[in-house]
Amino acid sequence: MRRRTLFGFSLLVLIAASASAQTLPSGFQRTDPIAGRNLPTGVYFAHDGRVFVTEKGGQIWLYPNLLAAPTLFYDLSAKIHTVGDRGLLGFALDPRFPEVPAVYVLYTYNGGLFPDSDPVPWAPRWTTNCGSGPGQTEPTPSQTQEGGCVVSGHLSRLDVSGNVATAETVLIEDWYQWYPSHSIGTVLFGEDGYLYVGGGDGASYNWADWGEGVGNTTYPDTHSPTLQGGALRSQALEIQPQYTSGDIRLNGAILRVDPLTGDGAPGNPLADDASPNARRILAYGLRNPFRFTERPGTGEIWVGDVGWNTWEEINRIPALPQGGDATLVNFGWPCFEGRVHTSGYSGANLALCNAMYANNNTGGRTPWTPPWYTYIHQGSSDITGLAFYTGTSYPAQYRNSLFFADNSRTIIFNIPFADANGDGIPDPPADGTATAFFGGSLATAVQLVSGPGGDIFFTNINTGKISRLAYCTGCSSAAPGNVAPSAAIALDAGSAADGPPRTIAFTAANSVDSNTTDTLTYAWDLDGDGNFTDATGVDASAFFATVGPHTVAVQVSDGHGGVDVARMIVTVVNQAPSVTILSPQAGDEWAIGDVVALQASSSDPEQGTLPDSALAWQVFLETCTNPDFTDCTESTVTTATGSNTQFQAPAAVFPAYLHIVLTGTDDGGLFDTKDVDIYPLTSDLTLTTDPAGLLVGFAGSPAQTAPVTRTFIRNANVEVSAPLSQSAGAIDYGFASWSDAGAADHTVQLTDAGTTILTANYVVDGDLIFRDGFELP
Repeated sequence: MRRRTLFGFSLLVLIAASASAQTLPSGFQRTDPIAGRNLPTGVYFAHDGRVFVTEKGGQIWLYPNLLAAPTLFYDLSAKIHTVGDRGLLGFALDPRFPEVPAVYVLYTYNGGLFPDSDPVPWAPRWTTNCGSGPGQTEPTPSQTQEGGCVVSGHLSRLDVSGNVATAETVLIEDWYQWYPSHSIGTVLFGEDGYLYVGGGDGASYNWADWGEGVGNTTYPDTHSPTLQGGALRSQALEIQPQYTSGDIRLNGAILRVDPLTGDGAPGNPLADDASPNARRILAYGLRNPFRFTERPGTGEIWVGDVGWNTWEEINRIPALPQGGDATLVNFGWPCFEGRVHTSGYSGANLALCNAMYANNNTGGRTPWTPPWYTYIHQGSSDITGLAFYTGTSYPAQYRNSLFFADNSRTIIFNIPFADANGDGIPDPPADGTATAFFGGSLATAVQLVSGPGGDIFFTNINTGKISRLAYCTGCSSAAPGNVAPSAAIALDAGSAADGPPRTIAFTAANSVDSNTTDTLTYAWDLDGDGNFTDATGVDASAFFATVGPHTVAVQVSDGHGGVDVARMIVTVVNQAPSVTILSPQAGDEWAIGDVVALQASSSDPEQGTLPDSALAWQVFLETCTNPDFTDCTESTVTTATGSNTQFQAPAAVFPAYLHIVLTGTDDGGLFDTKDVDIYPLTSDLTLTTDPAGLLVGFAGSPAQTAPVTRTFIRNANVEVSAPLSQSAGAIDYGFASWSDAGAADHTVQLTDAGTTILTANYVVDGDLIFRDGFELP
């Protein structure tokens, strides 16, 4: 049968699959630690033991642990459209949750991107205005009549307080679509700290849809073959410049974005592109990358791409290179499905596909990357979960192997790890050769994840259960045996992960075991060396002497071979130092030539007293225009280092003051700055004449009628000037002497407080006598 929606027809498939139900391999057993959920779409484990389960309709449930009853964490149902594949499909915990109280959701938003023309919202969400069955799938839906629901997608951050989310912040709104399939899917935190996000092409699954349907004509690239819409939106980066920057959609792409802003992350292939959406894209050319995962410890993203008529794919996105930008990856949809040209699109004479088929299938902006693995449909298929096994309890053949689920075929497959090349990258098996691990009506898995004990957990959308696949020697579903405990690690009450070096307390008290009669024991790795030899008991503490992130882990054992490990990261934050200026103090005064002491104290939460080399002084002279020390110009007097140093006060012209700045910097680059202003001692100088009222002045300035008074900084050397001859009224005067016996032009040093009076003495010109050629009184 032709591939339809992931969820809409799964019951029909179950009837056919139940006749060929499979059992688990010997030693494996399935348990259902969580049940009673309504169309669950995912399960997520926090290091403190809490478990989150999302439902397609938009509710998120929080279980304190795997044995406790749930409470409602958040309800998004009023915003979510749930026809077909639509709904709340993606969820991610911040890697430091709950220390960083944030989670992320990816859901089909009940409304389009263009509220002026799109009906926002549809009501009710799951039947009216979407046609019959799972939704309108015909090529000519009418926006004004029942049929066809325009929706988009939201990536949002939810802020968390305790056991509830309190607020939603939408980071990305995109993934416009008309038909009820291939909207959005997975959001996960990569080991690099960035969010990886996926969405489908939003095209019809009933025919080769390159935009030729009538549909909603308000979005220009949706239905026009000229503009290449429909499934060709998965190749939006290939058909530039026909698209403007604002027209690049995120359909059919895997994104790598900043979790704080939703912007494209550094190192992305198109990090410098003008288009915000182009900057977000890591890989494209995907039909419906509903589920993907990161291979632990590698940075590789492994994508399950739901196929159309013939092939399902597993695609590998290589890890970003160290210190460089990633290479853009194009997986070829809709021009390719599996390893071949896609029937229906290849025969449509589409320019974009023709370019990709040319030059040995490497035409276009980015060469086509074939899938890592493919398998052919048997009736209906959809790949709906991927997880790498990293535990130790499964037999050796499963170590580092890949599990993947097909919801429509109700089978969970396994591909053993093989690395013939020795390059650390798994060798792809021959297409279609994956081993069926578990199947039947209890294997309608829409998510696989590694959980407690390293066991594979899967979300069973049809039964409403979260199931666990565990292994023990001699165990089976008919003869259940031991199941590993669920370890939990959290900060003890009153501890804080952030702050200066300190002793931090931890607890594993939320660890649980489904075998309730088992006695749990605890072993701690508090120094991050991988050895669980640092402490025992349910509680432990450790002193962290250095700033930065520290990994702490607890190993919980049940005494019957069941072991689980929980890890958390505590980050001891480098706190800024504190410095104090001991000298000079505000209110201290200075005179020109004075030696001014610079003395400081310092303290740092990590280093204690800072070394002298970490204490930097800057001394500035502020030369002002106004006597109230305003309208000033700054110049550097000197710089110095150390807790006890000095400098000599500069020659300066009043009004001026000294601005002194101390900066202490710790080993982590954090700093503290203090400053102080000190103002000068002053002396006034008054110039008079005898007889009074004659001209006198200061060197460099025009002469003025005495008396003339000016303020100077103490110890200033002031040049005074008296004209040798001048007239007042009808009398001519000649300079005779200054009261300090100085020459007509000479320098006076002002060392006293208060006012110094200096008088220029003149005589009537006719009373002068001459001696040896000089004029004397």
